[in-house]
Amino acid sequence: RYLQVVRDTLAGVARHYDPARRTFMEHVARDGRDLGDTPEGRLCNPGHAIETTWIVLQLLDVLADGQFADGRLPAHDHTALARMALDALEGSLELGWDARYGGILYFVDVAGRPTLQLEATMKLWWPHAEAIYALVLAATRTGERRWLEWLERVDAYTYAHFPDPEHGEWFGYLERNGERALDSKGGNYKGFFHVPRALLFSIQAIEGREQGRAEKNP
Repeated sequence: RYLQVVRDTLAGVARHYDPARRTFMEHVARDGRDLGDTPEGRLCNPGHAIETTWIVLQLLDVLADGQFADGRLPAHDHTALARMALDALEGSLELGWDARYGGILYFVDVAGRPTLQLEATMKLWWPHAEAIYALVLAATRTGERRWLEWLERVDAYTYAHFPDPEHGEWFGYLERNGERALDSKGGNYKGFFHVPRALLFSIQAIEGREQGRAEKNP
């Protein structure tokens, strides 16, 4: 029953994947219609897309080869779905990264049109936390240099802007240019969830990588 939930989740995620743009779209039609003529159909939240990539990689860990007997999935093997997740990670970072000021934009219209969300150009804490873990996971699993290069870029921006060096914790909301929009570090929408999870999972991924190396080379 649990494995079927995992398969259903992967099938749902795959429906949101746009291979041309290499990202996960916020809204897709159940019948497969193109929604590109609507603002909702062009909407991408890079933070959601990036968070989804590591969730997919972790879900694949609980499914053994041959357990993809579900016609809704785009492929029936780990390799294709893992490639989808990694392609989406890179594509979402490229789409969401602010070339002018740095940092990950909150919302993006994939056609380059204005978004309906007034906060689209703000930089929020949680997409950056999710990106750090997604990149650590990609780097430890693949060993590819491109993930470390992205990690260094995201890490540098994150730790230059979000953590409070005097009192700890992270500020949550920045203007596009990196200035803090709010001094509060908690509220109805910002809790302690994303940061400790991302950092804990990052530590576990790195330690797991090092343990694997030690077992191969005792």
